[in-house]
Amino acid sequence: MTDSQGSSRLRLLGDGVSIDDICRADGIDRAAFDAWWAAECARRLPATDGEIVLPVSAPVSILRDARGVPHVLAENDHDLFVAYGFVQAQDRLFQMDLRRRRSTGRLAEVLGEAGVEADILARTMDHPGLAAAEYDRLPEETRDLFDAFADGVNAAIDTATGRLPIEFDLLGYEPEPWLGLDSVGCVVAWRWQLTGRTWVVSVPEHAKRVLGEGPRYDAFLGWQREHDDETIVPAGESSAVDAPLWPLDVARGGAAGGGAGSDRVAAAAGTGASGFVDLSGFAAGGAIGPVGGSNDWVVGGSRSRSGRPIVASDPHMPYEAQSSFYEVHLSGGSFNVAGAGFVGYPGLTFGRTEHLAWGITNNICSQRDLYLETDPAAITSEREEEIAVRGRAEPLRITVQHTARGPIVDRLLPVAAAPSGPVSMRWVGQLACDWP
Repeated sequence: MTDSQGSSRLRLLGDGVSIDDICRADGIDRAAFDAWWAAECARRLPATDGEIVLPVSAPVSILRDARGVPHVLAENDHDLFVAYGFVQAQDRLFQMDLRRRRSTGRLAEVLGEAGVEADILARTMDHPGLAAAEYDRLPEETRDLFDAFADGVNAAIDTATGRLPIEFDLLGYEPEPWLGLDSVGCVVAWRWQLTGRTWVVSVPEHAKRVLGEGPRYDAFLGWQREHDDETIVPAGESSAVDAPLWPLDVARGGAAGGGAGSDRVAAAAGTGASGFVDLSGFAAGGAIGPVGGSNDWVVGGSRSRSGRPIVASDPHMPYEAQSSFYEVHLSGGSFNVAGAGFVGYPGLTFGRTEHLAWGITNNICSQRDLYLETDPAAITSEREEEIAVRGRAEPLRITVQHTARGPIVDRLLPVAAAPSGPVSMRWVGQLACDWP
């Protein structure tokens, strides 16, 4: 099979053509297809031995242990981070590119309609603008390391010409050069993933009108791990808020607050986040099933077999999700650290040195507020966004309105909890952050 025939077959797969149809068209059986697929995947595996030229000032060694974890050894910080970017891109380039596209609102360019919703969110919340501002605020030393990491990623892209991760050929595109800014963008999108959750604010307001004040509503808020006084800005805090968030026409069930109203709240919750609890348990006075959470803890040395303390960290990611973290050992210059970094980002989110260990988790507290805007003058500016969508002849165009508190986010709220007027959001992610 020629390279062009293989590329054509991959594009057909990416367009959703079934394997059986491809086999019939090419006159092969399933065993021949499977052998071709295995060989096509194998030839794209990154080289893990030999020598390669990187943009470094001194020799760098990259050793992989029996589990495939890279150990990067360099003489200075710059070279260490070039090599870090190189190995991470060797292993996770397509995942990195998807994260970059999510952060810049450009998923629909390659995924088509499936990426539109995520792109609208990123453009509405201006994730690209937030990332650019944060990148500009980085100390020069830190920014240099971000840029060194990007140089390593680009070296990996260059060496993979003709054998990029197979997902790129399935979707019919190639990755653009990586920038230090892109790594900051990945973190901005991750912050939203962990703290945005507009449904956490809007659904409780919807639930209050179904369940009423009392133990069932209190239990609902407890399950969400956010308190009632955090879901609605108190009257007087803003001229835009003199009443509950927005009036919702909710049908009451019976004296217990169940019935059709509970169904509508459950529908609203389901729209905002898959797997959200059905409120019928509250209406019937039942209990909620087990739920997950985030946490950190330390085991004292007196309670461990080694006699040394053990730090543990729950990164708040579901087990079934693709790993968001990348294990690595970095040694050189001012670093000697092992742990796991967030994919697309050059730091280590969890890790240890010879002297200390650390981890992070997600603090489930209110980190965003919604405001019902009643004054037309609250809209201070507008900007137009064009979203390219694969399969569409014309780009999708949206208008994003801004207030002093933040953007108007009506389009991001659950359909069943649609507001009666424009709603703006103030999100902690809009504030200056020194994480990098």
